[in-house]
Amino acid sequence: MMTYTAEKLPQSVSTLDETPLVTIEFAPNIHPTETEKYNYQPKFRFHDEVINKFNPSKLLTICALELIEHKTPSGLLLQQPYWKYKVDDGCWYEESVLIRQSDTCAKCTYFQDYRDERGTGWCHLFDDATRRHHQRTNDCELNSESRSLLALPYSEYDYGDMVKVVDSDEDHNEWATFEVVEKRHNPQCYSSPEHYFSESEWYYLLSPAYEDMWVAERDLCHAELSYTIATKELF
Repeated sequence: MMTYTAEKLPQSVSTLDETPLVTIEFAPNIHPTETEKYNYQPKFRFHDEVINKFNPSKLLTICALELIEHKTPSGLLLQQPYWKYKVDDGCWYEESVLIRQSDTCAKCTYFQDYRDERGTGWCHLFDDATRRHHQRTNDCELNSESRSLLALPYSEYDYGDMVKVVDSDEDHNEWATFEVVEKRHNPQCYSSPEHYFSESEWYYLLSPAYEDMWVAERDLCHAELSYTIATKELF
């Protein structure tokens, strides 16, 4: 068994946007007479946000990986090796127990979140009730393609765009820069005057995480165009 834990690198090691980088090189110890090709690729990586299928109310973060191998005395594998994952609450989980948060209804464009304690919401793709932690299926992808996400209204920002969060109390040079990693359309924006004036048509998830929340389109600007945003009255 081999265990890997995410740790911060020394200050002397270069970082990207002040975020510590973790690099692990791993070469499995394969017996020279082994003929079967085994897959060693873990499903999850360090800092991935996941959910326990049997306790979906809590968001967990991967902080360690352990490779499990069952071998004969001579070193031949008896079965496919697999990974276990330690999360930030200190527990270890089998891979089959965990779901990546981005694979749940919570991250789906068609999901309307009721924001209650039970995580309930409405799926506008299948016109049915669902919950934030439900896992997206193949049918979700097929039906999304049939309805075509291209038919959705234009979004100002796309995956990988560099943006800034507008802060009227600071100069644009002081606004932090983020990368768009997820976007979600809000189909209820035009359903009533109250929604129109209080909600945005598009919301975005940013990296590094911005207060663990989805940010409305109106609160963002393209990073390279932040100097064009007027946040204070000129006269």
